[in-house]
Amino acid sequence: MPANTTTIVTNIVVTNSSSSAATVLIQLNGTSIIPNTTVPGNGIFTLDITQVMDAGDTIRVQGSTTTCSHFISGVEVTA
Repeated sequence: MPANTTTIVTNIVVTNSSSSAATVLIQLNGTSIIPNTTVPGNGIFTLDITQVMDAGDTIRVQGSTTTCSHFISGVEVTA
């Protein structure tokens, strides 16, 4: 994210394409906001949030298997 830019994250979706359950860990700036939550086999986990993030802030999404994928949506505002 460029300097002087603020991002507002509005949604994080995690999918699991395996028939077996998996877990997902979501962190904002190193702080766990979703700690090892189950994503059912062939299912999804959706997090609806309103999180303001500044330049240099981070989001980490980690699935317990390679069958987990994620999509993050929101808006960017440049000052």
